[in-house]
Amino acid sequence: MPVAALAAWALLPGPGQAAALACQTGLDVVLAQPPAAWHGQRLGLVTHDAARDARGRPAAEALAALPGVRLVRLFAPEHGLRGAAEGPGRDGRDARTGLPVVALHGRRPLPPEALLGGLDALVVDMQDAGTRHYTYEQTLWSMLEAAGRSRKAVWVLDRPTPVPGPAQGAWPITPRGLAGGPPVPLRHGLTLGELARYAVRQLPDPPELRVVRVRGWAPRKAWPQGHRWHPPSPALREAADALRYCGLGLFEATNVDCRRPGQAFRWFGARWVDAPAVVRLARKAGLPGVGFRAEACGGVPGVAVDVLDAGRYEPVDTGLVLLEAFSRRHPRQLRISAGMAAALAGSEEVVAMVRGRRGWRHVSAAWRAQGARFEAAAQPCRLYRAGRPPLATFPPSGRSATLGAP
Repeated sequence: MPVAALAAWALLPGPGQAAALACQTGLDVVLAQPPAAWHGQRLGLVTHDAARDARGRPAAEALAALPGVRLVRLFAPEHGLRGAAEGPGRDGRDARTGLPVVALHGRRPLPPEALLGGLDALVVDMQDAGTRHYTYEQTLWSMLEAAGRSRKAVWVLDRPTPVPGPAQGAWPITPRGLAGGPPVPLRHGLTLGELARYAVRQLPDPPELRVVRVRGWAPRKAWPQGHRWHPPSPALREAADALRYCGLGLFEATNVDCRRPGQAFRWFGARWVDAPAVVRLARKAGLPGVGFRAEACGGVPGVAVDVLDAGRYEPVDTGLVLLEAFSRRHPRQLRISAGMAAALAGSEEVVAMVRGRRGWRHVSAAWRAQGARFEAAAQPCRLYRAGRPPLATFPPSGRSATLGAP
């Protein structure tokens, strides 16, 4: 196995750059000072429209315009390069850069050479939603696997996560749960860069990995003030939608409508719902930072979920509480797909709760304990805690290797 090294790299802005930006993403950092290691290399870029620089340019356009950078291929996750498509994407050519686009979502696994052939290195810049069953995280994991097998270096241009810690969710993931995402809890609290660092510790043949850190950001419960949210998918129009999705996305395994256009993961309804009763049951939990109210949508009764205080909102508990409220009021009408629920949550405990065998508090407490164990295991992969030096190294192979700034 070749030496596989992992580095977190932070650079100061170059001359003429906006050093006073409240939050500089990894993309902004490399635009200020392009890595010397990229010179003459053929780069592939995994990205989408939500990955933008401080000027609002998508990563593909910003990097393609950078002198000395040679982008030769784009890879698009679910929802396509523009972030507006639903379902599997299509290969094509980007009208803005003229580069070929490989659609990753819905594609069967291919040999690494089929995806990464003709490339010297892979760059990843995506705005994640901070939840294990959001497909961008599995896309990252799969591309790291492919890069490792084909001996390609990977650069992750990091971004803030809309759902920082504490971790909460099933962990370790059960075999059925692995179908729904990487082996991390539902709420893991990691940025994509940190998730990549965690991944290379798990992969049998990890790639050489460099993570370009976010500058001017520390993990807090709310999205960084003044940092614009660009929707990574049609349903997540605001950063608060990503908070809701983390726990309320479990409703996708049920027969409750949770994706109504314009109200995705904000409203949950069906013709048979006694909305006032469900709201009363949900409010009894006394969760902080969230409001439940009865609201009809297109004549269909349902429950609207409002994030009242993002700093106190508990996304996983909110999903558990509302699911239990629906199941207690409508034990016969509410149906849940056991396989899909296990894939989304990472375990079978949600199904047991919906079927009345466990209460939401029991599941929440178990998931908090499991999340704490995950946080301990993932601690060496953290990049954004006080006192951490700007350059951190980790050799998954057990041999020392350091990657410095160019």
